Amino acid sequence: MLDLYRNTSDRPFGYTYSHSTVTYTSKIQNIALTSDLTYHLSDNSTIRSGAKLSILLMNPHTNIERYLYSKKFNFEMNSNDTGIELNPEYLEHTATISNHPDQTIHIQTGSIYAEDEIRLTSALCSNIGIRLNAYHADKKTSLSLEPRWSTSYLLSDHLSIKASYARMSQAIHRLSSNSLVMSNEIWVPVTRSIPVMKSNNYAAGICWDISPSLSATIETYYKDMNHLLDYKDGSSYTQGTGNWKDLVATGKGKSYGWEILLEKKRGKNTGWISYTWSRSLRTFNKEGQLINAGNPYYANADRRHHLTVNMSREIPVTPYSHFNISATWTYQSGRRGTLPTSTYFAGQLDESNPLKKYYGTYSAQTWTSHIENILHTLWNQDRLITPVTTYDGRNNYLLPAIHHLDINFSFSFHNKWGTSSIALDFYNIYNRMNISSIYLGYRNDKYVLKGLCPFPFMPSVVLSHKF
Repeated sequence: MLDLYRNTSDRPFGYTYSHSTVTYTSKIQNIALTSDLTYHLSDNSTIRSGAKLSILLMNPHTNIERYLYSKKFNFEMNSNDTGIELNPEYLEHTATISNHPDQTIHIQTGSIYAEDEIRLTSALCSNIGIRLNAYHADKKTSLSLEPRWSTSYLLSDHLSIKASYARMSQAIHRLSSNSLVMSNEIWVPVTRSIPVMKSNNYAAGICWDISPSLSATIETYYKDMNHLLDYKDGSSYTQGTGNWKDLVATGKGKSYGWEILLEKKRGKNTGWISYTWSRSLRTFNKEGQLINAGNPYYANADRRHHLTVNMSREIPVTPYSHFNISATWTYQSGRRGTLPTSTYFAGQLDESNPLKKYYGTYSAQTWTSHIENILHTLWNQDRLITPVTTYDGRNNYLLPAIHHLDINFSFSFHNKWGTSSIALDFYNIYNRMNISSIYLGYRNDKYVLKGLCPFPFMPSVVLSHKF
C-alpha cells in the first residue's frame, strides 16, 4: 500500500509503504452429548431417532502485525522544471494490532430427531424425517424445525430415479474475505443481531447401470439460503478497528447446478469421470446493509466448472499383497474476488498546478506507473492530490482456472496385525503454476498483477497401517 503525504517539516514530501502479516483464529471449543436409537419396526420399515446437547464456545479474533516504512524527500527546482531528490531520509517502525470481540459467546444447542426409512413397494423406497433444533446464544433463543424427505423409484433393474428435500440450519457463520491478494476466512457465532443461517435444499437425479461394472448418474440441485453473512462494502476484519459485528451485513443467496458421474467400480481397472456445473449468487439488499448496491453478485466460492478424471489399476503380487497405481487429473474454474477497476486523482487542479497533466481516470494496472512522476511534481503543492480507487461490483474478478495431474504408487500387504501400505504420491506432476492469489508488482517500471502459486510439484511418502 502506497500513501502520499505532505509534511510541514523542512523535507515536506514523501511516501509510506506498508505490508501486514495477519493471523486468524476462530477459537472454537465444543462439548457434545448424543444418543441414537434404531428400531426395526418391520422388514419394510426402520425407525431411527435421537437427541443431542452441545455447548459451543467461540471467540474469533485477528492479530495483525503491520510493518510501516516511510521515506521523506527534499526537492529543488532545476532549469527543466522537474524535481530533484536530495538527502532522502528513511524511517521504519512496526505496529501490532489485535482485534477481539467483546467476549466469548456460548452457543447452547439442543436437538431431537426422528426418521422412518420405509419401503412402500418393491420399487419405491422413501426416507421421511424431521428434526427440531433449539439454539441459545447471546441471550437469544431460536427454534428451527427441519423436515427432510428423500425417495427413490426403480424404473427397471438397471434404471432408477431419486429426489430429495431438506431444510437445514446452523448457528455459526463462515466469514470470508473478498480479497484476491490475501484470502482468508474465519468462523463467527450468531448473536442477538445476527440470526441463525437457514437453507432449503432440493435435488433430483437418475442412475443407470450400464453394465455390472459401469454406471452413470446425473443429478441436479437447487439451494436457497437466508441470513448469510458477508463483509459490508469497504469493510474487512483486517482493519483492526471496532468489533467484527459492526463490519458485517446479513442477506440471502442461492446456488444451483448439475453433475454427471460415469464410474467403473469393478475389475482390475477402475476409475471415474465427473463434471459439475454450478452457480452461487448472493443478494444483500436490506436497508442499511446494502452490498453491491443491493444487486446480486457471485459468491467467493462460485466456481463454474469442475472436472475430475481418475484411473486406477490393481496388480496382484502375492495372495496377500498387491500393487496399485492411480492417476487423477483435476480442472476447476478460478475463485472470485474484488479488484479496483479504475483510479482518479482527487483534489483541486488548475492550470498552475503541475499535476494537471496527470488528471484523469486510469485503469488499475496503469495508474501507478505515474507515481514516480507525481512524487517529482509535488515540489510546490499547497494541498495533496490523492489517488482514489473505484470498484465495479463485488467479486468482479475471476482468477485463472487451475488444473493438475496427481499420480500415486502404493504397495499393500496383509499380515497378522492387519494391513500395511507404503505409498509414493506426486502432486501436480507437470508443475502447473496454479494461481491462488494475486498482488500488485513491478514489470518494466510499471505496476502489473502478479500471481502466487503455493502448491507446485510436490512428492510425498505415506506409511500407514490398519489394525
